[in-house]
Amino acid sequence: MAAVLKWIDDVVGARETPGPTFELRLVSHRMTAAELIRRRVESEVERSERDPEGNVSRLVEPTSAERALNGTRPRKRREIDVEEQVEVALEAFRTNGFFLLFDDRQVTSLDEELVVTADSLARFVRLMPLVGG
Repeated sequence: MAAVLKWIDDVVGARETPGPTFELRLVSHRMTAAELIRRRVESEVERSERDPEGNVSRLVEPTSAERALNGTRPRKRREIDVEEQVEVALEAFRTNGFFLLFDDRQVTSLDEELVVTADSLARFVRLMPLVGG
């Protein structure tokens, strides 16, 4: 029987309330943290392809310097390389670009096995850099 895992995005220092809750449909109740991140990115890419305006919460966002350099002009639709995005997200996890909390405990290894229950919640937490350093 398939499992459903709820996940939300938090940005510490940016807002007091978490972002919207999303659901991932899973084929198994057990997975590693790396598999969860992969499924999260795949879901993100699917939603991005359905949203022509690009209003999708992303696990790894461009830095403020990248946004300043590239501006906010609309970009041409382009094919998103899922494998590349998965690797970017996994590297961000390895280098503390975001933290993963699963059922209120921090996941510290990509190989950590997670058991999804009906009440499970994955929280992807990014830290907002302080202004001025």
